[in-house]
Amino acid sequence: MPARPYRRPRARPIVAALAVLAAGLAGCGNDYVRFEGLSPSVEPEPAPKPAPREELTFKPVERVESVELGVTRDGALVHAVGLAPTTRWFAPTLRPRRGGAPAPDGFLEFDFVAAPPELNGGAPGEAGAPRLRRLQVALPLNEQTVRGAAGVRVFAAQGAAAARF
Repeated sequence: MPARPYRRPRARPIVAALAVLAAGLAGCGNDYVRFEGLSPSVEPEPAPKPAPREELTFKPVERVESVELGVTRDGALVHAVGLAPTTRWFAPTLRPRRGGAPAPDGFLEFDFVAAPPELNGGAPGEAGAPRLRRLQVALPLNEQTVRGAAGVRVFAAQGAAAARF
């Protein structure tokens, strides 16, 4: 079978019409709509002031219930379970102390923190049952971080929990 010569595909009518319309609108300005001399009937309200930065930060959870260590291909996995002071706390995380360097006793230390509901624009949570205040977080640690460490210690507002490697 002989090869057919290449034919450039034809532009679809809708695509061509949109291209013409876009080209025509590109040169249009607001020459026909003028708002000069108009003033608002009500003075605009000033924008609300943002809350001070220190109030909009993560805070320590109330207490740590458990800390578990798991071995992974690339290092270790720290799993911590804790209780928030009230319900509706979110985004739990483990923040390293000492820039991630081990403490003098060889333990890697972390603060268990979470965001209070006010940080998300919500109302303060209620003091609910512990199952409603429970938070979990998992943090992978690479092999370099784990090398030479004796274990992991996780701090909360009330106490700490630890696990050894």
